[in-house]
Amino acid sequence: MNLLQEIFGIVPTVPGSWTIPGPAGNAAMMGSVLEQRNGGMMLVDPHTSGEALLALRAEAAARGAELVVIDHGSPRWEEEFVARFEQAAATGRAVWLATDMGGQSSHNLEGVNLAAWFGPLNTLLDDNRMFQTSSGVAMSLPAHMRVLFVAPPTAMATMSPATIARLGMVDATS
Repeated sequence: MNLLQEIFGIVPTVPGSWTIPGPAGNAAMMGSVLEQRNGGMMLVDPHTSGEALLALRAEAAARGAELVVIDHGSPRWEEEFVARFEQAAATGRAVWLATDMGGQSSHNLEGVNLAAWFGPLNTLLDDNRMFQTSSGVAMSLPAHMRVLFVAPPTAMATMSPATIARLGMVDATS
């Protein structure tokens, strides 16, 4: 805080909810990120993925949204993502569409080139707000929807700088 004041001449106000220790405070930070960004990534230790998702569910509800979780380890991830995306878009409900890359599916990230996996999602996460499925269907991200990834910190090792720049990040590792 002192450094920010020294460099920029301002002292930022930190929301009280961010200072809550543990998953609730981290989820509050992610909620603030999703107010400003189309997508975010919460970095979690694999054994705390479930706790993070519970806290995110509570935070989403407090902000009037529903958390919808898809397991990254599913062999039909894209089909599930598209189906949940279309459902949320059609209803007009505020939805945080989350992909759980931590927990049990984190072992599936070993050797995975996430730069290629996230590539089609980059235009969804930026100002274009568009996603093109592998079958060529173009989908637009509604204003009431956000995309979220819960992942181990090792996920960033194979992500492209383009994807990292598009995601608001919260480090919830211990």
